[in-house]
Amino acid sequence: MKVKQETTMQMKKYKLGEICENITDGEHGTVVDSPDGEYFLLSNKNIVDGKIVINTTTDRRIDKQTFEKINKRTKLEKNEVLISTVGTLGKLCIIEDNLNYTVQRSVGIIKPNQEKLKSIFLKYLLMTDSYQNLLKNTSKGAIQKCIFIDDLKSLELSIPDISTQKKIASVLSSLDEKIALNRRINARLEQMAKRLYDYWFVQFDFPNSDGKPYKSSGRKMVYNAELKREIPEGWEVKSFSDFFELGNGKDYRHLQSGKIPVYGSGGFMCGITDFLFDVESVLFPRKGTLNNIMYKNEKFWTVDKPKLN
Repeated sequence: MKVKQETTMQMKKYKLGEICENITDGEHGTVVDSPDGEYFLLSNKNIVDGKIVINTTTDRRIDKQTFEKINKRTKLEKNEVLISTVGTLGKLCIIEDNLNYTVQRSVGIIKPNQEKLKSIFLKYLLMTDSYQNLLKNTSKGAIQKCIFIDDLKSLELSIPDISTQKKIASVLSSLDEKIALNRRINARLEQMAKRLYDYWFVQFDFPNSDGKPYKSSGRKMVYNAELKREIPEGWEVKSFSDFFELGNGKDYRHLQSGKIPVYGSGGFMCGITDFLFDVESVLFPRKGTLNNIMYKNEKFWTVDKPKLN
């Protein structure tokens, strides 16, 4: 008879400062910008979706001398972990190759001891809900919340051995790459949709009966007084309500938790036991995240929605 041997992952507890070579933050002093500078002085707003994102038009530029002066203390290097420590707390990324920037005080800089703690594992660990909540609870400040470096050093972590860290990070990195690919595909599809809309409804160069661009090929256009412009012959101006039944959602907080999704302007909010609609619908936010248009064809509840006929 074979006995199944169960193994458990061994975890060790450390304070973050105990397994890092250095933990500091960016420049505290006044810095003079240089419009023609080749380097950038970044803040926490440049940490976006786990990456450093630089806007070469609007972000602060500094010259080489200023960069070297600031970097003499911060000593930014590849594979260090950056974390937002002022305002929007807990955004994370890892420094990659192109070090043409340094950072302001709103960014913490963590240099893990790679023999004990892999940067990529630390990034994913601090991204978990439990550690994000811990970071927020650690923050101080009445007007603007801030995570102080000493508190960051005292942050308690439970971590596995290096081999296990690498395995976990490898799986999560693979998922992140797929998510990033899907975002790029969605962005390209959105660009194509906008171009198609412009082609049809702004330029009016949709294919005519001969497959040629309608307006460019000389087909008849007529002036519309309501739009104060020419539109293709036979087209009409209609109101949104001619095609859609419009309505609003209701408060859901009196209902019990369940499996029926509740949607707000930001997307999914929670699950409840009842539904408002069971019809093919398009959700248009009226406040908050206004560009978050959603299509639903299921039972659902919404706090504010128009529905499709």
